Amino acid sequence: FETTLKRITDKVRDSLDEAQILQTVVQELGTGMGVNSCNAAIYDQEAGTSTICYEYNPPIVPLQGLQSRLANYPEIYNQLLAGECFQFCFLCWSEFFFSLLF
Repeated sequence: FETTLKRITDKVRDSLDEAQILQTVVQELGTGMGVNSCNAAIYDQEAGTSTICYEYNPPIVPLQGLQSRLANYPEIYNQLLAGECFQFCFLCWSEFFFSLLF
């Protein structure tokens, strides 16, 4: 983990571009953790939505720009909206993916 953190720090140290920093963090976390997908989303509490803005998922269909309703996934968003850290992995990726589309 320390190696991944150092690589992220080295890559974002001189940047002031928030988008570049967040994309680099997501990319390096995904690579460093050896996962298939990693993303960061922006939450709009008034609209009750979450929009994926930064992602790393080389073997999977791109999800950037995908918007989901917070109310559809209370098991995820209630913890995040309460300010708690949260990580998850969908065991049935295709079921989750199609639930977002339809």
